Amino acid sequence: MKCLTNLFLLVITVCIVSGCQRTATQSYRRTPSTPNAVQAEEDEIFAIRWFGLPYSGAFYQLGLKTDNQIYFWRVIWEEGTHGQGYTQLTDTEVQEIRTLLAGLVNNSRVIPLESNISIKISFHWNNAIRTESFDENCPSELHRIFEIVEEAYVRDGRVRSKWIPCQN
Repeated sequence: MKCLTNLFLLVITVCIVSGCQRTATQSYRRTPSTPNAVQAEEDEIFAIRWFGLPYSGAFYQLGLKTDNQIYFWRVIWEEGTHGQGYTQLTDTEVQEIRTLLAGLVNNSRVIPLESNISIKISFHWNNAIRTESFDENCPSELHRIFEIVEEAYVRDGRVRSKWIPCQN
């Protein structure tokens, strides 16, 4: 019994010294961790994930499936997924996007500390998956991809405004 009492006192002492005590009005709060890196799935042409800096617990994901279906979601940490769901791109739009992806190969940029947004795009290129990183100063190819998607949602009757993360 004395051994258990000593163990209990040791645990209490370690807790107090390390600051893990709390009162009835305090609670532990978990903080959101930065989302996992985005990776285009086998049935996707590309997937894009972006979020504000510093990370607040919400990110956006946009992807193009090989059947020309585009999806857009907003994921909120510990809450769930919200979004516009799926809409369809034309073959011409998909071909333009494939051409634009070529301009993103080896075009990653170091994201400066003062950036407001982190954007990662993953896409299939030459039988490999490429991942490129950008901030809000997107290259014109990435900005155009966002415009094509926005035009498709508008055409589908789901108007989005000011959701494109690129400033240019």
